[in-house]
Amino acid sequence: MAINLGAIFADDDLTVHLGLLSEIEPPYDGDKPLLSTIDGETDVIIVARTGSGGQFIRTASQPRLFYCSSEGQAGLLADDLDGLMTLIVRCPEWQSVLKYSGGGRLDEMRRAAAILDEHWSVDDEAVSARDQLSTHLGLDVQRDIIADLHRAISTTVEIRDLWGQACLPLAGTYTIDDNPMV
Repeated sequence: MAINLGAIFADDDLTVHLGLLSEIEPPYDGDKPLLSTIDGETDVIIVARTGSGGQFIRTASQPRLFYCSSEGQAGLLADDLDGLMTLIVRCPEWQSVLKYSGGGRLDEMRRAAAILDEHWSVDDEAVSARDQLSTHLGLDVQRDIIADLHRAISTTVEIRDLWGQACLPLAGTYTIDDNPMV
């Protein structure tokens, strides 16, 4: 099923479910991209944003989705909108998984995801929202989203901010052992 973000944002129930899992929302009129180029392409399009000022973006010529944080990190997240929504719905803690990835190591990402997901799995409302969105959007629940995320952030992409500077990578250097809450 091809996912249409406009249709999701127009559906109040889906928007509420998505809001329980993520802070993704439609871009505001007049939003300007935080990035100037992706692999030399300048036709950057904002697909969605986060409440904290981050942006999900792509170029006009390809479906790959990138994330640019308001703090200057940026990188590839998914090959297409289906992959992005699978990541957001099935792994709502994806930003923390990246923060505690030990520099982008797959084994650390898997450790962090397993521990962080335990916190989500006790929230019945979030579990219900995840299940309902997965069903409605036809998401592949067997997909190895952590491997997909690792492959995406490991892909070499030249991303420049508005001042022409290379953006910082999405993967943090911490491991889940550095999180005092777990």
